Amino acid sequence: TRLIKTLGPFEWIFNTPSHHRVHHGINPKYIDKNHAGTFIIWDRMFGTFQKEDEEPVYGTVKPLASFNPLWAQLQYWIGLFKQSMKMPSLADKIKIWFMKPGWRPDSMGGKHEIPEVNAATFVKYNPEVAKPVKTYAFIAFTLTLPVAVFVFTNKTVSTSQLAAIALWVVLSLFSVGIVLEGRKTGLYLEAFRWVMAFAVVAVNLIMSDLAIYAIIPFIVAFGTIYWLSTLAEYFPGDEQLARS
Repeated sequence: TRLIKTLGPFEWIFNTPSHHRVHHGINPKYIDKNHAGTFIIWDRMFGTFQKEDEEPVYGTVKPLASFNPLWAQLQYWIGLFKQSMKMPSLADKIKIWFMKPGWRPDSMGGKHEIPEVNAATFVKYNPEVAKPVKTYAFIAFTLTLPVAVFVFTNKTVSTSQLAAIALWVVLSLFSVGIVLEGRKTGLYLEAFRWVMAFAVVAVNLIMSDLAIYAIIPFIVAFGTIYWLSTLAEYFPGDEQLARS
């Protein structure tokens, strides 16, 4: 938050908004600083404290060019694996996993320095997304959110049922993310996950002697698929996207 600037003597002991802004900055002097959760004294003691001199540029040194939450979690592991494969010796292939970010052996040029950045030139990942696609993504995410809350709070369903629901939520975040990236694959995944969800609802209605209402989920499912089909015109297709 930018609302609170500094808090006087409070800054000497506690982790404050100013200190935490530094923690999320990608300016070279702000990297790996102010790790404190509550007390900033630990960073002062161990040499990882940095005062906020100018407003940080927020983000990651190598910006995440994706809305895909799964890729956000996996990209660094995959990157490390690819880097380890390029290392000249077995020792370096192992060492890359444990050294500080940016480390390289001397034979590969040594440590990669973090480039200077400023807010005026830093480019965030912000692809153009058509308004109808944004509207769909907002509604899809809003409808998925209560299901995610259910997964974390419900104590009455079985572990296997919770696992299935959790998998559906993860698929939802993945597919909505790539829809926002303009990948047509996302439309197919969205159709698949909604058909899955409405089919489960319909089966439960039938098993609960409410079969007369089972047609409703199918009508909604077909309506959703039709809605997704109308969005296809805003997607260049994954092949074209890969070439651009």
